[in-house]
Amino acid sequence: MPADVLAKLEREAQDPAVTVQTSAAPELSEPSGRPERPQRPQRPELRPLTSEHIAPLEPGGALSGLEPAKPSVAGPASQGAAVLGASVPGVDLGSGGVDEALAYGLSRGGGPFGPRDAPVRLILLPDSRYHSRLADLRDGIHQALGIDKYTVVQALQKEIPSYLASTDDRDTAEALVGPLRRLGARVLLLERQRWLEDARPERVARLTTDDPHHILFERLDGTSFEVTRGAIRWAAVGDIHPDGHRPSVQKRGRSERTERRLGKTEGGYQLLDLMRRGTRRPIRIRSDQFDFSFLGAERELSANLNLRSMLRHLTRDPSNEDLVIPLEESFRRVPHLPGGPIGAPGGLSTPINRRELEFTEYVLLLDARHHF
Repeated sequence: MPADVLAKLEREAQDPAVTVQTSAAPELSEPSGRPERPQRPQRPELRPLTSEHIAPLEPGGALSGLEPAKPSVAGPASQGAAVLGASVPGVDLGSGGVDEALAYGLSRGGGPFGPRDAPVRLILLPDSRYHSRLADLRDGIHQALGIDKYTVVQALQKEIPSYLASTDDRDTAEALVGPLRRLGARVLLLERQRWLEDARPERVARLTTDDPHHILFERLDGTSFEVTRGAIRWAAVGDIHPDGHRPSVQKRGRSERTERRLGKTEGGYQLLDLMRRGTRRPIRIRSDQFDFSFLGAERELSANLNLRSMLRHLTRDPSNEDLVIPLEESFRRVPHLPGGPIGAPGGLSTPINRRELEFTEYVLLLDARHHF
């Protein structure tokens, strides 16, 4: 280095007024060539979905989103539900819940025997004697009710009850029915508020026939009652299937045909109603809820056969084969109105199959000729 330059540097180093400007060292965080990683947004807290967040779908309404849960209100509606539920023992509503749905379904909507919510219905009961005076009955019903003659003839020839008309009051119905009854037509007036009184089925799980004078029936709830031998007037049987229709018999394999013959048709069951003198309440036996062990060696795999064998043990004298309980099997001719199971509002009843509802209506209508 030249001597003059070296001397200049030594003088500047010794002079306190001269300082060297340096940049401050940067704080180390991330290397300058690496981009910063963005922070992940915080997720909202998730809560499990429960039934209280789902708004009920009204009939004919459209699906909507979720509704916030509403606080319970202690008012007349909730008090009424509490009182109704208090009479239902335990969690399993059993036959009481079914009866609640039965009473509700038989007083609302439509059915194979006319509008159930009509104040008064006119029902034509079947009778084999109509054939001898078919022309007079056809003309009389046509003139009184305005029904075309072809439909009247069809109704007179059926083995099941037929709906004729409905009115708003009993007086009007009586005025229409009087001339028809004088012609020999068996026309029944059904008042919506009255015809189901004291008609709830007695649902039984087993029976005992050891007593020669009485039959002991045990209900589903464990209580029992006696019926005098000879009190059972007639019986009715019907097949009940989940969708209300008998399963198709086309293209069935051997095993499927066997199951059909044995009464094992995909959740279906059979009902046997026993109708007694002096009461409108049928004794109801459901094949998948009944103990057939009392039949002993007569017990079969088929529920249909067991139900028919049972009738021989319920006559006045089982040893007399000439004594039989008439069995009505025309329920298969009753039209079915499609739809899901019916339950009473409020969720306090056990839903009932619509076909069982139709069977109940069919049985009560046929038995009404003995009580009205």
